[in-house]
Amino acid sequence: MKNKNSNFLRFGGDIFRSAHFSLSMLYFLILLAIVGIFNIVIFYSINTNNMEISTPSVEMGAFKEEDKDSYGSDEFRTRIITARNKRASEQITEAILILDFSILLAGGVGSFWLAHRALEPLEQAHKLQSEFVSNASHEIRTPLAALQLETEMILKDKNASKEELCEVLESNLEEAKSLTAMVNMLLKLSKIDEEIPLSATNLNEVVKARIAKFPDADKRIKFEGGKDFIIQNNETVIDEMATILIDNALKYNVSKDPVEVKIFRQNRQAILEISNFSNEISQDELNRFFDRFYRCDKVRSCNNRTEGYGLGLAIAKKLADKTHSNISVKNERIPKTKKFKTTFAVAMRFSK
Repeated sequence: MKNKNSNFLRFGGDIFRSAHFSLSMLYFLILLAIVGIFNIVIFYSINTNNMEISTPSVEMGAFKEEDKDSYGSDEFRTRIITARNKRASEQITEAILILDFSILLAGGVGSFWLAHRALEPLEQAHKLQSEFVSNASHEIRTPLAALQLETEMILKDKNASKEELCEVLESNLEEAKSLTAMVNMLLKLSKIDEEIPLSATNLNEVVKARIAKFPDADKRIKFEGGKDFIIQNNETVIDEMATILIDNALKYNVSKDPVEVKIFRQNRQAILEISNFSNEISQDELNRFFDRFYRCDKVRSCNNRTEGYGLGLAIAKKLADKTHSNISVKNERIPKTKKFKTTFAVAMRFSK
């Protein structure tokens, strides 16, 4: 499976390299055509002027009366003018060729850069999509493999008791539920691209209603909120983000102290802040918290267990972006202690 994924990514890279070259050549050919047309116009103008200057009337008019005697016959004057024109044409041609070379050289570099800029977002999107498919395939394959293994083992055991059969069925049911939950999260993630209607929403009410639905909320969650904040957002989105962030904080809290949920005003925005005690987490790992299927090793090992699929925070990030909100995360040492705290903050706009 890994080899297939790597081959697919390599194939995608070859496609973009070929497209990069083709687009660069297209830009360069367009520039070459423009330079060619410019040269044709210039040289046509020069030749036309030379022909006009070469006529007898022009030749004679090109000299003052006193100069005509010094230059002698008309034939000699014509030769002088022709030589001057030829020399001027050569100088102009040389200058144009140098200019053409400079333009084409700069244009070649510019074409390569423009093609890179044009294709970079597409290549990045393709890479992310390929990684997403690869990660999703891996996450789905794991429970499927467990289902297959347990089923094959129980089928081979001709002496399996009813209790053993029930145990395997229960295990398979858990794996099936796990698969269903992950597929639902993937569907939810894909549907967020649709337009989300925004309206005036009471942030405090939505968050408090969500907290009340968690088991033992009074003991496990500490809520601090002042007056009600009316924000321009979506009630369902706020409920979903609060659910994801509070659930994440509860899962990975390394202390018996409750998770802290705060609502306050800062820089003309309403802030929803969720904090829990955690291990120390590097900035590089924090930067990847909102990536799909990413699960920090230090976070996963804090309770000696692995939970979730690494999709919840990606969903929260996408929901925040779609509602013009901003979500961030930080990990800080608590003053005068050796403990660390991880804090997620969602900044939302007030309703006008």
